[in-house]
Amino acid sequence: MQVSSEECMPSSLTRREVRAIQKFYEQVFNTETRPSTFEEMARHWQRHYAAKWHVFDHVQAMAMQRDEIARHKWILSEKAGYDLGDWAAHNWVFLYASLWREWYETACDIYGLDLLV
Repeated sequence: MQVSSEECMPSSLTRREVRAIQKFYEQVFNTETRPSTFEEMARHWQRHYAAKWHVFDHVQAMAMQRDEIARHKWILSEKAGYDLGDWAAHNWVFLYASLWREWYETACDIYGLDLLV
């Protein structure tokens, strides 16, 4: 699949993907073999690694969110003295999902880059 240069420009990438690309090329390639510009790295990333990384990243994000929801449900249920069930899960989504997603996109440093090579 041919990827146009416009698709690989940093403005079309999420902040999380830009950080993943930078970390990946720092970890995997030494200075001599690393592409010289970010645009070259992004094109190489799109052709060879992006699809697999996006799947991993999505699965990882969903698992981390499920853990946070379960923790929230447990805390609220303990306070209430009985299982609050789906209500507590919906409560987490309403109160924290957008904040959690923002944190995940901007600050979470778990990338799963070792799975790509």
